[in-house]
Amino acid sequence: MKKLSYITAALALILALSSCGNKAEPKQTSAQQTEAPVSASAQDNANAGSSGNTESTAAPVIPGVLYSLNLKDGEEPVIKGIRLTGNRIGSGLDNGINSWPVSAEKVRFIFALDEWISIELDTAKDSDAFHAYIVPHKESEETLTDTFVEMLAGNEAVCDLNRPDSDDWNEWGSLYLFSEDWPEGNYDLVITDGITPVARVLLNMYNEAALNDKSDKELEKMMSDAVNAAKG
Repeated sequence: MKKLSYITAALALILALSSCGNKAEPKQTSAQQTEAPVSASAQDNANAGSSGNTESTAAPVIPGVLYSLNLKDGEEPVIKGIRLTGNRIGSGLDNGINSWPVSAEKVRFIFALDEWISIELDTAKDSDAFHAYIVPHKESEETLTDTFVEMLAGNEAVCDLNRPDSDDWNEWGSLYLFSEDWPEGNYDLVITDGITPVARVLLNMYNEAALNDKSDKELEKMMSDAVNAAKG
């Protein structure tokens, strides 16, 4: 009898195991079959890629245009206009590039290295702390703050700017970019009031040999082409 009980129990166990082994696995949906789970790091990389492809909407800096800096809401520009002239390139005759009047929109910006650049300002502010610097050009204004002077290397072109005592003399100051220290290229003429940058103009600086034989008309054409290229 005991033997029969053992046999019956064994048969029951075999039937139970057979039933378990025949259970069907759950079917995957088509979406589960084709899509792998996205890890958190992969999703972060995807988000980073999409933000990195966002185009900047900042307007390009146009050469020969006076840009005001560090203006607070409602403030008038400290420098309303500027006139830049050179002593080597171009003429001072009527319609020559050295005869252009003080302006905020049409400023001579092509110069030769080692050429003295004379500066005339239009400003209502009486300040004995105006200075001019020529530094390598940067599109962003983020470095043109009260730390600007502190961060200079020390070999930049710089001059004080003082209002002329006589109506017969328009120059506030002059400076030049030394060819042994600086290559031709794009530079910013930055005007500061004390340590605060208040205006800048983008300049194109050339080796003198590249400009020596250029007429005023040719120089104007070069500037017009540079402005159009900057505007895109």
